[in-house]
Amino acid sequence: TNEDNYVAQKFSRLVTESNNIDVSTNAYPELVSPLQETLGFQAGTNSIWDLENAKGFVVLTSNLTEDQGVVSIPIKKAVKTGSKLVVIDPRETELTRYSDIWLRPKPGTEAILVCGIIRVILDESLDDHEFLSEQCKNLTEFKNDIWSYDLVKVSEVTSVSQAGIQQAARIIAKTSTCSYIYGLDSLTSKYPGEYVKSIINLALVTGNIGKSGSGLFPMFHGANQQGSRDIGCTPDLLPGYRKVSSESERKTLESIWGSKVPNEAGIGIQQLEDGLKEGNIKVLYLMDADSFISENDVDLIIRHRSKLELLIVHSSFSNKLTEIADLVIPSKLFAEKNGTYTNLERRIQLLRTIFGEDESLYEDWQWLSKIAFSMNVDGFSFNNSSDVFAEIASVTGVYSGIEHKQLAGNHVQWPWFVDKEEGTSILYEESTHKFKLSPINLKDNHLPDHVSLQSKDRPYLYAPGRILHDSSRKMTIEKFGKINKLKVDQVIEMNREDGQ
Repeated sequence: TNEDNYVAQKFSRLVTESNNIDVSTNAYPELVSPLQETLGFQAGTNSIWDLENAKGFVVLTSNLTEDQGVVSIPIKKAVKTGSKLVVIDPRETELTRYSDIWLRPKPGTEAILVCGIIRVILDESLDDHEFLSEQCKNLTEFKNDIWSYDLVKVSEVTSVSQAGIQQAARIIAKTSTCSYIYGLDSLTSKYPGEYVKSIINLALVTGNIGKSGSGLFPMFHGANQQGSRDIGCTPDLLPGYRKVSSESERKTLESIWGSKVPNEAGIGIQQLEDGLKEGNIKVLYLMDADSFISENDVDLIIRHRSKLELLIVHSSFSNKLTEIADLVIPSKLFAEKNGTYTNLERRIQLLRTIFGEDESLYEDWQWLSKIAFSMNVDGFSFNNSSDVFAEIASVTGVYSGIEHKQLAGNHVQWPWFVDKEEGTSILYEESTHKFKLSPINLKDNHLPDHVSLQSKDRPYLYAPGRILHDSSRKMTIEKFGKINKLKVDQVIEMNREDGQ
C-alpha cells in the first residue's frame, strides 16, 4: 500500500540514514521520469476511459492485452467505431490485428522511428501550429535537430519502409485527438529515456496534451507503481517528487520531519545485482517478498547470500527467501490490509480488510514503526493507516487535501481541489489544473543517435514480453509444502529463417 511504502522510505532515510530504497518493479524509471522533466508530473495525463473519446491511438512497444487488459478495452471499442490505430512494436500482438498500420522497427531503433515520424509531420506542415507557438519554446532549434533524421536514413536504420513511416505520420497528425500508450516491454535500446522523450515530442508536435481523447499513458508493470513514486519510494526522489540532490527540497522535507535527509541518491533495483556481487550491500530488507520479488532476483540473492551480514524478509508464506533469512516478519495478504493504492491514471483507491480488524496482526508499516521506536528514532508515532495517509498528504503536494474518509466509495484522481470532488481527470487542462502548462523546452529533449546492439558474434536481439495465455503451452500446478504454484513452459519465438 501507499502507507507501507511511505513508512518504508521514511524508515530508510531516518533510521538507516540512506536513500537505499526502491520497489522491485522500478527496473525502468525512465518510463515516467522524462514526463516530469518535460511536462511537470511523472504520471499519465488522462483517465483510462477517456480513451473512448480518442479519434486516434498510437500504441508503442506495449502488449496491452497481455499486460494491461483493461486499457485495451476502450481502445478496441473506439477502433470498432472508426478511430484510427497505429501500432509500433517489433512483436506481433493482438492489437496489431486491429491496427490501420503496424510498424515493425528493428529492436533498439524505436526512438529513431518516432523521430522520423515527427520529421514527416513537420515536413508536410501537419503539426499543430497554434499549440506549438503558444505552449512550446525553442521550436526552431528543435526543428534543426529533427532535420538530421533524413527519411532515407531512418528507413535504412529501422527497417521500416519510407511509405510506412509517411502513412503512419499522416494518420497520427490528421486525427483531431490522439492518445499515446507506451511501454518499455521489449525495448533493447540502451537509451529508454530518449525513447520516451521522443514519444512526448510526438504528442507535443501534434498538440495532444491537455484535452480529452489525447494524452500520454505510460504502462507500468507493477501494482501501485505510480503510488510508490508519488510518495518517494525511489533512491533519487523524496515524497512529492522532490529531488534528493536539491538542498532546498531536502530542507523543506526536513522541516516537516524534524530530521536530516541524506543528500546522495541511493542504491536502487537497477544497482542491486552489482551491489550484491561486489559485496557493497551488507543488509537487505525485503518487504512483500511473496508478490513482487522476481525469480531472477531471488536466485541472485541466494547466490550472494554469504556476502550479506543481515537479511530481513517480510512474507506471507514460506519461500526460498524465508529459508535463508536471519529474520522473518509475517506480512498480511492484500485482502487483510488497510490502506490505499494509486493506479496508472492517478486514481487513489481505499482498500479495507475483508476479514475484520485483528490488532494482533500488524501491517508492514506498523512493523517498521515499532523497529524505529525501539531504535529511539522519532517520527513513526502512527496509530492507524489514516494517520500515515494524513502525513503523506502533508508532504506530497499532489495528495494535498485528500483524506481516507473521503476515499470511502469515492476514488480520487490527484491533484484534488475543493471544487472538484473526484480530482483531476486530465492533467495540463487550463480550465482545471492549478499549474498551467509551461512552455516546453523541446531543445532539452536530446534526440538519440543509433547505436547498433548486434555484432557478428551476437547477431540476434532478444525482445522479451509477457504471455497471458497460450493454449499450446503446458501448464501444471505443483505443490510446495502447503503452497500451490503454477509451472508454465517458457517459449522463445524465432523467425523461421533464423531458426533454420
